Amino acid sequence: AGGKFPYLFTQCQAIHARSLFPVQDTPAAKMTYSARVTVPKALRALMSAVPQNDGNWISEQNGTHTFSFEQPVPIPSYLI
Repeated sequence: AGGKFPYLFTQCQAIHARSLFPVQDTPAAKMTYSARVTVPKALRALMSAVPQNDGNWISEQNGTHTFSFEQPVPIPSYLI
């Protein structure tokens, strides 16, 4: 908002998830996952998964915050 900070998003649909990490990239192959995302302190991380720690950061170091996520429901890799 306001153009002060940039944002990043991914859209792995079709066959692009395999460019992020080694994965069987097809709707038939489903998986669960967990992730930790570290961002500058002024920013917040979001994912297509359940935020851990009530959505608050789990660690703070060198001007960054780390957020944790878990997706317990098996989903196709292109939805990550």
